[in-house]
Amino acid sequence: MDIILDNLINAYVEYNNLKKEYDKKRKKVGKELQNLLEKNNLNKVETDNVKVSLITTTRKKVNDDELFKILSKEYLKIPENTTKIMVCHEPPQNSKIGDASPFVPGSKGVARFLEVFEPDKFICGHIHESSGLEEIINKTSTFNSAQTYGIFEFDSEKNEIKKLNLLSD
Repeated sequence: MDIILDNLINAYVEYNNLKKEYDKKRKKVGKELQNLLEKNNLNKVETDNVKVSLITTTRKKVNDDELFKILSKEYLKIPENTTKIMVCHEPPQNSKIGDASPFVPGSKGVARFLEVFEPDKFICGHIHESSGLEEIINKTSTFNSAQTYGIFEFDSEKNEIKKLNLLSD
């Protein structure tokens, strides 16, 4: 019995060490990706009448209040009279998209952001159970792109996102 217990304890310690190492590498890669996006100005896409803002953080890095502030700050940078599209990993809580998983809740901060600011479009991910789902939240057309691969085209005259070559995993 002692041998089994010792093996179990050793396996647990090894697992924790591997998990810590993985988390460090993941954080480093995430920071490098965010820096690369910002350095090359790839976290923003804009034309004369459309502006897309990409938020590259998740609730693993910030809490719901901080996520609300980040989204709000980016949103307020978008000029008036443009179509406002926000892209964020986290989906909103209290929505079909955000509440589809019994394991992972949507974000209160994102839900509050959509309630206060009502951007034209909001693209999120994270919750696989609602992959590909579209819904209107307040006045915002919201799309969950989790596990959805393809090319999206935005029709600025109709103010709608068209899905092209959509492939699901």
